[in-house]
Amino acid sequence: MEKIEYKIGQCYSQDSLQNGLSVNTMPSGEESFFCVDLEVINLGQTKVFYVSLIDDPKLITEKAEYSPDLSLSQEPFGEMIPNQPYRGYLAFRIPKGEKVLRFRIGKSAKNISP
Repeated sequence: MEKIEYKIGQCYSQDSLQNGLSVNTMPSGEESFFCVDLEVINLGQTKVFYVSLIDDPKLITEKAEYSPDLSLSQEPFGEMIPNQPYRGYLAFRIPKGEKVLRFRIGKSAKNISP
């Protein structure tokens, strides 16, 4: 049985991001980018294929919940061998000025603002 562990790192606003095609992307005038650093470890005994969406990552603000924009994220993805940490980040598009409260993925969560 597979068991995935998450370690949630820094959470931060970003002025621009590079997409998967190495093109710099800026938020529209009404939005901002918010990123969450993530480390994923396969605690099982066999390799697994991993994609973050299976654990429903959400950025929770004072007004709504947002899913990551995977075209801007550099998430750990693909085949993962046991006990090897994989690092990356999830990027979210949120309305400019909206207060971020919490990030959650699977059973892991981190409070961002009091």
